[in-house]
Amino acid sequence: MSYNGNDMNLQDFLTKYYPEIDLSIIAENTESTTDGCNISENIDINAVIQGGEYDGKSIAYCVASHDCGPDILFNEQALRMRITEQVLNAVDIDKQSVVLCLAQSEQGQKVLSADDDRLIKMISEETLLCLAGTYDGRDLLLNYPSLRDKITEQGLNQGIASGVTAGTSALFWLAQSEQGRSVLTADDGRLIGMISEDALNAVAGNLSQGKSALYWLASTEDGRNLLHNYRGLRDKITKQGLNHAICICSFKMRKSQQGSRLIEGSRLIASGSKRGESALFWLAQSEQGRSVLTADDGQLIRMISKDALNAVVSTGPNEGTSALYWLASTEDGRKLLRKYQGLRDKITRQALSHVIASGETAGTSALYWLARSEQGQKVLTADDDGRLIGEISEDALNAVVESGEDAGTTALFWLARSKQGQSVLTA
Repeated sequence: MSYNGNDMNLQDFLTKYYPEIDLSIIAENTESTTDGCNISENIDINAVIQGGEYDGKSIAYCVASHDCGPDILFNEQALRMRITEQVLNAVDIDKQSVVLCLAQSEQGQKVLSADDDRLIKMISEETLLCLAGTYDGRDLLLNYPSLRDKITEQGLNQGIASGVTAGTSALFWLAQSEQGRSVLTADDGRLIGMISEDALNAVAGNLSQGKSALYWLASTEDGRNLLHNYRGLRDKITKQGLNHAICICSFKMRKSQQGSRLIEGSRLIASGSKRGESALFWLAQSEQGRSVLTADDGQLIRMISKDALNAVVSTGPNEGTSALYWLASTEDGRKLLRKYQGLRDKITRQALSHVIASGETAGTSALYWLARSEQGQKVLTADDDGRLIGEISEDALNAVVESGEDAGTTALFWLARSKQGQSVLTA
């Protein structure tokens, strides 16, 4: 539904679309001039409604949040020129504001950028966090360099202290989406240079299941490119950030004026079950990620923890796999295992011998992939004490691959085919 803003004044608009609002009270409590705008003289667009369904919201919010509102604001310059910085940036309990409402439509974005970006320039640093957390807000950040220019190091990295979004920051939300990562790499990577060690590795609870900005970068192709291209960013990765495994948790919901909203959830780190995926997991899973791990003389490899290397994913499309599984199943991953004894020393029996139960890779394990290649067999026999050989379980050695070109084979089958493999069996 749309209309021409010249067809009605502000009072007519509010009467038609917001009959619940008592305009007589609004008029009594405001003093305003119209500056030639086709609106009722005594209705201030910045007035805050008292009582009723829209208690605490401004007239500007009611206009901006309605499907027809951006039209009237775009067509009436004098009306949008009256919007104040305070009203533009005010955020309500549902995390909504005039800025975010206008950002949700093409016409609304035209309102923000009108008058030489007047409203864009009025967007506060605090509001930037809200913009980073929504698709439409990130769209604004991507399209308007002047808005990105207002982002400070503190604004980018400051974390939320409590609530369901505790631990998140503007950086966290930008790292979460392809659109946001494009914001980070804009302007020759100016924002990347601002990223702090704390914000990159901060673990977010509740709503975000223990993820971090680093987790999002490591789990996406363009994010891994970013880690690969910026050594300064890799230097800020901590052992906790690299190894922290995400969790599974349930949430309670309630209805609000804006629809369903998360209001309560258990603290994930305290009560959620470990899922097994970590930043390390995603880096180990792809060739691009493994190149990140091996950069800087293996700085990140030395940070890998025993728990993160061996954590088996408990659910989802990667169920049954681990960081070790992906290293063992790829040529460059096996090279990494052979090169770094400290990494081999962290391999556990559970992870080495864990057999995937279902799916296209059913029957495979980290052991299977090591047994299948000469390079992998050298990993198994690399240490004089034969420790890894002693970690091989009977089930993993004899598990049969169920499908694909290797259907019917076992780890035992591949070991028995070569002298190197036979040395594993006779050790």
